[in-house]
Amino acid sequence: MMRKVWASGHKWIGLIAGILLTITCATGVLLSFEKEIIPLTIHKIYYAAPNSSEPLKMVSLLTELQKEESGKSVKSITYPADPARNLVVRFADSPDEEVYVDPYTGKVVGSFIYKGSFFSVVRELHRFLLMGTTGRVIVGSATLCFVIILLSGLFLRLPVSLRKLPRLFRFQWQGNVFRKTYMLHAVLGMYAFVFLLIMSLTGPFWSFSWYNKGLSSLFGIGQTTSNRKANKDAVVKVKQLAASDFSLMSDKLSALAEVQSDWKEMRLTFPDIREKSFSISVIPMRQIHGRQSDTYTYDLKTGNLEKESVFKNKPLQETFRMWVFAVHTGSWGGWFVKLLYGIAALIGATLPITGYLLWWKKRTISKRKK
Repeated sequence: MMRKVWASGHKWIGLIAGILLTITCATGVLLSFEKEIIPLTIHKIYYAAPNSSEPLKMVSLLTELQKEESGKSVKSITYPADPARNLVVRFADSPDEEVYVDPYTGKVVGSFIYKGSFFSVVRELHRFLLMGTTGRVIVGSATLCFVIILLSGLFLRLPVSLRKLPRLFRFQWQGNVFRKTYMLHAVLGMYAFVFLLIMSLTGPFWSFSWYNKGLSSLFGIGQTTSNRKANKDAVVKVKQLAASDFSLMSDKLSALAEVQSDWKEMRLTFPDIREKSFSISVIPMRQIHGRQSDTYTYDLKTGNLEKESVFKNKPLQETFRMWVFAVHTGSWGGWFVKLLYGIAALIGATLPITGYLLWWKKRTISKRKK
């Protein structure tokens, strides 16, 4: 009786949510390798032209930028550790646009806006099905359904004897097309089971507040919320800086570069007219989240360190959301773990397809018998 209940649930929930799960898993595969793919698509502006000279000093660089981008105020400059890469500049009046600047000439070589790009659409499809809040609820519900599908599939495949467990991971190609399709569905599902279950259990964290609160409470912390604040105010004007200010900032960048190890980028953020300090964010080579960084804030006049925010020293309350993201995407374990996650998500995208084929074949056979 129990097997019939599980089998019925596995079939009908899979038929209802299958297409949504294929879309979610397929887009998840693309997003897993987003950081590796985007530089390839903008290769001409991402990397600097070969040059044997020394990079421009900050004052000279900004002077060249002001010539090309007259009327715009530089909000931040991102310095990559790789000398073959261009600098990334953001202006105060267009913060969503990444402007790539040759560090040796100060010339603008191109720009990139993430919003509206291919991966922006993929992300919206993955999280919202391009349907806003309604889509987020649908995706979250489908992901919870995937948990039931995975657990019921495991229950249906578990043998009576533990000695037969290795058979669950063996392909048996004997038999007709139906049998081979079943083997693909069942065995590949077993290989990807753990990864898909982890993704399914963490995915609803961004869809439902009650799930967010429950998962946070499970780890003994309060409900987490996004740190990103929507800025709909007027553009903040950047403070007018002197050559001595730029010299101070350059010295702090150089000092951090010597002290820090295994860093990928350093982002210098200029103060606005209300601030008396500037900040430098050190972005590690291996991030568990796109916004992970160690940030140091310095007094603009004295150069004294006013505040430091180091990721590893932050309480779990502040980093929990990032860790859930890391567990969901596999970014916690480097490229190898992320590759395993990507393969598992790709298998997850095929499971509903093979499931539909099996259901259709059974339905056809049943009609013939009648």
